[in-house]
Amino acid sequence: MLIIGPAGEIAYVNSLAATMFGFERSELLDRSIELLVPPEVRGAHTGHRRNYFDQPRARMMETGLELYGLRKDGSRFPVEISLSPLHTSAGTLVLGAVRDRTRKQKIESEIRALNTDLHAKVRELNATNRELQEFTYTTAHDLRAPVRHMQGYAELLRQSAASRLDESELQQLDKISASAKRLGLLIDSLLDFSRLSRVALRPQQVNLPRLIEELQADLSARNPSRRISWKNSASLPEIQGDPATLRILFTNLLDNAVKFTRSREEAVIEVGCVEENGTAAIFVRDNGVGFDARFSEQLFQLFHRMHRHDEFEGTGIGLAAARRIAERHGGKVWAESELGSGTTFYISIPQEDTK
Repeated sequence: MLIIGPAGEIAYVNSLAATMFGFERSELLDRSIELLVPPEVRGAHTGHRRNYFDQPRARMMETGLELYGLRKDGSRFPVEISLSPLHTSAGTLVLGAVRDRTRKQKIESEIRALNTDLHAKVRELNATNRELQEFTYTTAHDLRAPVRHMQGYAELLRQSAASRLDESELQQLDKISASAKRLGLLIDSLLDFSRLSRVALRPQQVNLPRLIEELQADLSARNPSRRISWKNSASLPEIQGDPATLRILFTNLLDNAVKFTRSREEAVIEVGCVEENGTAAIFVRDNGVGFDARFSEQLFQLFHRMHRHDEFEGTGIGLAAARRIAERHGGKVWAESELGSGTTFYISIPQEDTK
């Protein structure tokens, strides 16, 4: 802290200010404040000081400029100065609070460097993601035609040569057709998955109870021979999100529940809502075959499957898509399970406070 008189003389200085500039307090009293200002800006500083005394008010000194103080040994350091007028019987004085910005300036410089590096990494990551998405889409798209040809030629061969093929050869032909069909499904799923990163989200209020009922009705119609008991909680809320991608998310989870309860005489699939760390989490619970909970994180990896394909069909993409959709909404999806005792999937999507 310093107190300056109308002529720029230092009328008071505390010990912290004196130490900051490398002086004893006695060395500064009655000396010109310009002693503590770098030589090249002393002329301008004198003009600013006079103007301040003409119109004194509390303010920061030269906001937006880099200001430097001058120590006794001639070294400079960045400062931040706030000024306040003191009206006394002897006239107006100025109280100056000086802060050493050396450490703050170093931190700001480090933050700027980190931000620059972060922006560069974000640009690099965005470019890599674009290239990966383009590669995925192009590769999958270009594979579709050969796969269709495989299926078509296998069918033509069966029609034209079935009478000349023995049972073993016909079985091999069936395997070719089945493999081509599965590869086609995998390619289509991969294309759908790649689109999830490119499609623009259009958030709006989604009537979740109605959406769930529509999906359940469709699944029941597609599985007429199955006994499926649907249990929907009355506490299911409306949620804010993109209707199209949320439909995909819940379709995948409900379809997953129907598939893995196939061995049960009656499938019991429950959809409800619980609170998870202050946020509503929607759950889809089934009484299916379950899985080893130690591998729950792997469940959402692309192409990863917990069961053999001959046990349960699938591409290993549906749950990865569900996670991608939840993350694009700023949320998450996770699972709890036990072998033979069913599985519960949870979806938590942050909602804006409408109060």
